Amino acid sequence: MVVALIAANTINAGADIGAVAAAINMLVPIPIVAMIVPVTASILALQLWGSYRLIERTFKWLTLALFAYIVTAVFVHPGWSEVLTGTFIPAFSFDRKFLAILTAVLGTTVSPMMDVTSYRAAIKLRNTFSGSGPTTECVKTLLNRMRNNVNELCSSVFRPRRSVDGFHSRRHS
Repeated sequence: MVVALIAANTINAGADIGAVAAAINMLVPIPIVAMIVPVTASILALQLWGSYRLIERTFKWLTLALFAYIVTAVFVHPGWSEVLTGTFIPAFSFDRKFLAILTAVLGTTVSPMMDVTSYRAAIKLRNTFSGSGPTTECVKTLLNRMRNNVNELCSSVFRPRRSVDGFHSRRHS
């Protein structure tokens, strides 16, 4: 289970980095593949040498880019009856293109929720400990809690059921 989580997170990170490289390609005519290493290096540099405040401010400003969806909707003049129909009565098919889009939509929906959950846990830990920044103790506690959550998830999924007084229940340790 842990291997599957690591694989999923690696694929998710790779897809996110590829998406950033593709977005840069839309602005600057540099091949997407050539942008993957610089994008990855920039993200790592920001995480390793940038402060939490710098990262927070960067993402706050990047959030403004989401308003491009609204602006685009105004400029392309879609058929609003088709948009509303497609919103409330989706059409399903099982061809390769539909499944790729479905995977992208589900991935972009679940990924931010996982990130928000991780950020909330980190903020809660930061607020628990005194001091002005993440301390070694804070990081150790976060890693231990994450490990315990993964262990609990794995044990609850794979733990055999036991009959107690005629009822099936999970054995708790």
